[in-house]
Amino acid sequence: MRLSLVILFLVSQSVCFAQTNALSVLDSVVTRAKQVSMYSSQVNWNDLEKEVSAKANGAATIQELAPAFQALLNGLNDKHGKVINAKNYAM
Repeated sequence: MRLSLVILFLVSQSVCFAQTNALSVLDSVVTRAKQVSMYSSQVNWNDLEKEVSAKANGAATIQELAPAFQALLNGLNDKHGKVINAKNYAM
């Protein structure tokens, strides 16, 4: 749940920044997930980071990072987290 709030906060805050910061936002979310995820110690971070990075390949906007965020949540085995659009709260 905390990770979901962190992702929502970072994504909503990042809308204010230039779209070119999309990958730096993703890096921040992954770093924070390592710190606060309940299952962080059970995650193979090398493999997960490669998968998340592959899903983010070519993304120029926060919205285009949705597959990468979803891969992160799946890799964390987070059943409560969701990726939502900060503009209209749609999934």
